[in-house]
Amino acid sequence: MKPQKIDRIVCMVWKVKRRHLRNKVHVPVVNDARNAAMYFYREVLKLSTLKIARAFNRSSHTTILSDLRRAGNLIETDPLYRAKIEAAKTMIDQELTKIVPVRKKQYNTRQRLLNSGVAVTTKKKQISLTPQMLEEMGRTDKKRLQLLNAEYGFSIQLSLL
Repeated sequence: MKPQKIDRIVCMVWKVKRRHLRNKVHVPVVNDARNAAMYFYREVLKLSTLKIARAFNRSSHTTILSDLRRAGNLIETDPLYRAKIEAAKTMIDQELTKIVPVRKKQYNTRQRLLNSGVAVTTKKKQISLTPQMLEEMGRTDKKRLQLLNAEYGFSIQLSLL
């Protein structure tokens, strides 16, 4: 997940503008949203405090430590803040489930073609099959062939042997 998505979600939940997260605006609502964004950068993205400080234009990582501590205290003591954090966390979790690695999709397509008897060479990015296999292939497998060809650059070779 990219930091921009976390920013977008936090701004939506706290109803602040994105540009205020990076500025040094000292309005309580903006401070709370900024602390929440830093909290999610740390918890979801696993960024170091130094990287978070750079992302939020802060002079030191100790500022981030203080803000993270403040966010943790607010989560424990303020029910409204906790509810907003939980709402944002739910939205972030939904975004995370949408992300499907391309490699896995490529592997699954390759594996299904291999199971149907088609020779797929990953290193050379070649797919070898006979005209008879192509003719007998179902519509789904033909779409898989097209996917590997179009999205991943595999070449399709028809062999007569």
